[in-house]
Amino acid sequence: MPAAIPKLPSPLKILPGLRPLRAAGWCAACVFTLSSCAPPEPPTPPEPPGSAQLELRIHGAPSELGVSRVIRIEVLGEGLDAGEWLLIEGALSAYHERRLRERSLPDSLLSRVVPSRSWAEEGAVWLAPQRALAAGQRYSVGVLGLGLVQELDVSPAPPELLAAAWPPPGVVGHEQVYCPAGVGLGSGPEALGGALAPGAVPFEVLPGVGDTGLLAGACFTLRAAPREEPSLAPLEIAGHWLEVSELAAALERPTPEPPACPAPLVALGPSCTEVFDRFARVSRVGPPSLWLLERGGEEPELVRPGARWILRGLTPGEALHLGLTALSVGGVAQRYSARIQAAAPLGLPIISEVLANPSGPERAQEWVELLNIGAAEVELEGYTLEDGGGAVVLPAARLLPGEYALLVTEAYDASYPFDVPPAPGTQLIRLPELGKGGLSNAGEPLLLRDPSGRAVSGVPPLKSSKDGQSWVRREPELPDERESFVEHPAPGASPGGPTPSL
Repeated sequence: MPAAIPKLPSPLKILPGLRPLRAAGWCAACVFTLSSCAPPEPPTPPEPPGSAQLELRIHGAPSELGVSRVIRIEVLGEGLDAGEWLLIEGALSAYHERRLRERSLPDSLLSRVVPSRSWAEEGAVWLAPQRALAAGQRYSVGVLGLGLVQELDVSPAPPELLAAAWPPPGVVGHEQVYCPAGVGLGSGPEALGGALAPGAVPFEVLPGVGDTGLLAGACFTLRAAPREEPSLAPLEIAGHWLEVSELAAALERPTPEPPACPAPLVALGPSCTEVFDRFARVSRVGPPSLWLLERGGEEPELVRPGARWILRGLTPGEALHLGLTALSVGGVAQRYSARIQAAAPLGLPIISEVLANPSGPERAQEWVELLNIGAAEVELEGYTLEDGGGAVVLPAARLLPGEYALLVTEAYDASYPFDVPPAPGTQLIRLPELGKGGLSNAGEPLLLRDPSGRAVSGVPPLKSSKDGQSWVRREPELPDERESFVEHPAPGASPGGPTPSL
């Protein structure tokens, strides 16, 4: 018989008072009469039938400084209407309290209502915010026709919330995979269980990812019984407090067959892969899936969904045998095997960073950074840098594996005080000009071509609005797409070296 996970942790109780109270702490229910919690003016409206006294309970993670960012509000009483309870950002003015009692909410109040699920269950009304609350902020619990019931202060230092590794945000399926830092549920076959609200939907918690049994010591899977109406994920599982999420029956799609990849791309599970000497660029096709990648006897690597993914660790000239398990939104796991043949050592120069808007003189202090991401050195003589206005030929220069170089003009001053200087030892390759009339701050495409005219690397048009801030490739192996580049964080650039904070 599996051990049961409590549907909700111990509630917060708040003692009654003459005015609506602020919840601060988690270990005491708000028990109050409607008349004692209503403001003295205007006169207290009649109490709903059978509810002379209500009990308000706040369920969430323990904190001495306020309520948790993820909570459920339970109101015990008879004759309550679940559709009339609201959670509102901030405190309520006298005007907004009056409009709440009049059941006529102005736009200024409607815009502050927190999206929530509400339902009635066994003599109680439940109100569950559908997003995490803001740390350190105040919220108001109100009732249409009655007014303000309670003020809640959210703890400024709430516990860390665990987000699901699968499915992707915004996708609702009947199971979710969590991979918390540290110990998971263990490696045994034991399952935990319980019921989800609303509707007491049965669920179980399994060690590992889905039914694969993989990563049982690092991940666990929350699986709900299929149901058309979504249910709320528990607040907590095995000591881990969860982000707000929902579960429901998923429409299962057929498992895709390995795609027919045009040469030189090769198939890797449900994807097409461009193989280089030390890495491969994986382009996913078909519906999203969560991957578990196995290399020999190594622990599986969890690969979250995304259009692009970099497979590193190839040995130039050698084959790599891989096992791949793809988990669909509906929980179906498909097993693939693949053989990746790494290329012989290559020289692979890329444009890794561009400064088009320096703090110093335009044109003179602009630069383009190159990086050799291949396993062999590359001779740059005969390569060209091309923009919309023309191309300039690179002189003789060698770039070793992992080495950076800066393409600069003859007027470039590496010691200029208001731009980030090149890293010590950085090779400077001086050219007559960088682009036609210099690099455009408004953004223009740049291409690096090899002596045969083949484009080997490029940068899309990127607007440079801040002096001294470059655009940098997030990861050197990423393709030449807009999503691969970000504005450089402080200090604004890192010429001749990696970006420290990326």
